Amino acid sequence: MAYGARYSGAQYRTLNNADVNGYTYQGVSKYFTTDLRVRWQITRQWSAAVGIDNLNNYQYWNFHPYPQRSYNAELRFDL
Repeated sequence: MAYGARYSGAQYRTLNNADVNGYTYQGVSKYFTTDLRVRWQITRQWSAAVGIDNLNNYQYWNFHPYPQRSYNAELRFDL
């Protein structure tokens, strides 16, 4: 199992730091997100994993909105 966290404080895109609203198109916002991933080793060659990115479903921006909560699954076979 893996757990990750990402944080960024206030950011600005203008030279004089006069950004009005970082949560709009062309804006840059602060953020705190977390990710979770679980992996199972089924046999020596087969493994499976599931994960959730942006577990806390935080909406943040850097010129456009980043994806909110997303899910992923993996089934893997190694030779």
